[in-house]
Amino acid sequence: MELIIQQLNSSGKVIAQHKISKQKITLGRAYSNDIIIDDPHICPHHAQLEIEDNGQICLVDCNSINGIFNQNKKQLAAVTNLNSGDSIYLAKLKFRILRVDHPVAATVALTQSEKTAEFISKKSVVLLLSVLILGLFILGEFLKSLTEFSAKSLYTPIISFIIVLLIWPLFWSLLSRFFKHEVRFWAHLSCLLISLLVFKLILFVGTIVSYNFGTQTALIFQATLSYLVTFICLKFSLYLFNQRKNKRQVKLSFIFTSAIFALLAVGVYVKKAEFSALPKYSGLILPPALLWHQGIEKDDFIKSAQQVFQDAQQESVKETDKSTEHGDALEEALQDETVSSQ
Repeated sequence: MELIIQQLNSSGKVIAQHKISKQKITLGRAYSNDIIIDDPHICPHHAQLEIEDNGQICLVDCNSINGIFNQNKKQLAAVTNLNSGDSIYLAKLKFRILRVDHPVAATVALTQSEKTAEFISKKSVVLLLSVLILGLFILGEFLKSLTEFSAKSLYTPIISFIIVLLIWPLFWSLLSRFFKHEVRFWAHLSCLLISLLVFKLILFVGTIVSYNFGTQTALIFQATLSYLVTFICLKFSLYLFNQRKNKRQVKLSFIFTSAIFALLAVGVYVKKAEFSALPKYSGLILPPALLWHQGIEKDDFIKSAQQVFQDAQQESVKETDKSTEHGDALEEALQDETVSSQ
């Protein structure tokens, strides 16, 4: 009878498996074993699997130093019967024993997310996105330059920008290596580049919103869409990490996105001055074609301004009258107190 012996990592992923057709299968560090386990905690002849005539799988401990344990980390007896699919620990290494007719998990159909991941992993797509992002970055540096523009001045900012961009895919790649998942460096990089392009678009549209409806409305608009884009980026990165869709990804994406925006909000609040002697204003000027609503006529603006001044003057007169009445009352009270004391 044939048996499948799988070695698992700490997260339960198969890192090695063997298919052996023998009545007795030996496991240990010695080279004479059927399955050689290279670990200092494994004895030269650690354990033996025997298949009895009735098909029962029997596990024998060959007087090992560090023992054999079940999946609950409880030490097994010298001879233990196993069922197909049982997991055991030889010292600290985890193994799973299977019959060849053991049922396998259902096949996972390729999703649209997987097709998208394959598309954005193409080198041509990554190159195009990289050129677009670098082009926008150089354009932004050029527009911010107040002196004569020099290409040499871009070397340091571009190198720094590229290093910052690579941190994201490198982080996920190292995490995938650690958990023995597929490393999808280019897909993670493309995901980040697409998110940055969308952020640029949000900032551009936000500028037009600010031009028409004010800075406060534009900030709400930009924050809402930026939160949504960050959530999608994190969720897709988690999918690329383990290639499965589940509710846990949604929860983790929501938690991480909320934490990022909470930290950003705290940073903005801390830097906000409690008092400013200067009025808040916006110097944003855009072409009239981007104005979505009709402006106020000059005469109407003058009338509304005059009305504002009149209302302010009336309010000032009322406050003056109140102050005068309060002063007269205070003076009369002092006079009465002087007379009574005499």
